[in-house]
Amino acid sequence: MIFSHFNAQGAHNYGRAKEGAQLIEDARARGVQVWAAQHVYTATQSNLRSYTIPGWAVAGGHEAMVARFNHPDTVQLLDVQTMEMLAIRGGAEKLLFGDPRPDLNGKTLAQVSEDWDLPVPATVRKILSEANAVVMNLDLYDIENTRYLAQQPWMMTCTDGRTPKEGQKVVHPRVYGSFSRKIAQFVLDEKIISMPFAIRSMTGLAADFLGLPDRGYLREGMKADIAIFDQEYLQDKATYQQPHQYSDGTVHVLVNGQFALRDGKHTGRLSGRPLLRGGAEYDRNR
Repeated sequence: MIFSHFNAQGAHNYGRAKEGAQLIEDARARGVQVWAAQHVYTATQSNLRSYTIPGWAVAGGHEAMVARFNHPDTVQLLDVQTMEMLAIRGGAEKLLFGDPRPDLNGKTLAQVSEDWDLPVPATVRKILSEANAVVMNLDLYDIENTRYLAQQPWMMTCTDGRTPKEGQKVVHPRVYGSFSRKIAQFVLDEKIISMPFAIRSMTGLAADFLGLPDRGYLREGMKADIAIFDQEYLQDKATYQQPHQYSDGTVHVLVNGQFALRDGKHTGRLSGRPLLRGGAEYDRNR
């Protein structure tokens, strides 16, 4: 069992990471194989509907949801519940759009509401009546919670991201900087975890969880998946405002023994292979 991008969400959970971690520790003590992964940013990314519309109002699909938006009694209830959901997330100014629509992209929900001269709940319904929207929730995670969780021996490192769509201006910087940011911030700057501890969270720990017997470690006979970086220059550069920036400091990357990155430049080689749990390669032809 794994909790992906595990953290305590919302200002009401600031400082409470120890409580969640203790639940995992208790389960592991009972013999349950529980693991977790994190990125070290204080913002997350999801969609506007999930963050602002209660589950009962989206039941039945898009058309059913829009029909509820047009019912005056339902709208009164949604006005209240949308603001309650936003309060958990820090308010409309904490939702930043990363959406292809130019009148949304790069703006907060509060800014769009002001631009359209509409109350926030009405702005939400107008946007969702057309389509759902990608948003980042700024400051959803407490940095102190994140620091505490980074020190747990069962905590892996992840991006929880995906390749941005072409032309998508605003995306989460975790897509570009998660691993280098964790090392730069928590190892080199703050020194709350050691370099070997951080590297294991990105390599051997994940290989152990996935049951990959020949990966995750620098040993004779293992697959040569190797990243070489210069820690003097290692630094993430992607920001919430300018996310499309690669990190500095990575010199070479080998995948299955082939240089994917050499002297800081992509070689064009695509030597990666999809793997199944247990380490077997996925057969594309079966």
